[in-house]
Amino acid sequence: MKKSKELPLLHSIFWIVASTFLISGVSHKLLHRYFGEKSIKEEAILHPLSYIVQTGLQKEALHSDYLAELLGLSQDAPTLFTEFDEGAAEQKLLTSPLFSQVKVKKIPPNMVYVDYTVRKPIGWAADFVNTVVDKDGYLFPMAPFFSPKKLPEIYLSTEGVQNASFENPLQGKLFELALQVLNLFDGCEKESFRVKRVDVSQSFFPTLGKRGIVVILENDLVEDVTSVHFLRLSTRSFSQEITNYQTLRPRLLETEKEKLFLGEKIKERIIDLRLPQLAFVD
Repeated sequence: MKKSKELPLLHSIFWIVASTFLISGVSHKLLHRYFGEKSIKEEAILHPLSYIVQTGLQKEALHSDYLAELLGLSQDAPTLFTEFDEGAAEQKLLTSPLFSQVKVKKIPPNMVYVDYTVRKPIGWAADFVNTVVDKDGYLFPMAPFFSPKKLPEIYLSTEGVQNASFENPLQGKLFELALQVLNLFDGCEKESFRVKRVDVSQSFFPTLGKRGIVVILENDLVEDVTSVHFLRLSTRSFSQEITNYQTLRPRLLETEKEKLFLGEKIKERIIDLRLPQLAFVD
């Protein structure tokens, strides 16, 4: 019979010691991780929420104090980590008309993470005070949350804002018409003029003489000098009429600059484009 191979005594002792260190090292790491996570969880239970971290498309678009107020977080009445409900917190934030999207997550031991998107205003809602509107018709206050902006005024009339509020967006043919007109002037700042106001309140008036859309434009003539054009457009053909105005505009500006050079006062001009192929300039 063959003799079984046996490890020398020194080799056996080495492997026993090495195995002991290996097992104890792994056990130590596992225990350390277990008790570390347990410590964090216990700390989260015992400590109140103390920090708000916010992210979004705009860097710190809103002050953290406003978020804390909406979430009901206060130093005077601390909220424990385990008591904070993420879903309920998201619903609280969405009660504010400023937010279009919100995501809330609590991070142990004492932090609340808020990722949100604020609504982007496209114009002032002229039927209200300190109120702007986004492309979806949602109304929200400008001050004190945002810095003042040069936005076009959108006037719809009492009929156009019926039942509208911070909870109920603007709807109906008047608002849709105002959006269509604004979109046709999108990017007009590159051409040195701005839409100051879009008035669709008389767009469906029974009398033809009063029926139509009024757009007020500001043109940059020279430094610190502007001219104002009142465009009168029809409800059906306003797209073509705006194109006609853009063709006519360089000639109008040239005339105004000549008057300015001669020292004459630049008056506001009414440009009625409602009749096909014609433009009445006053």
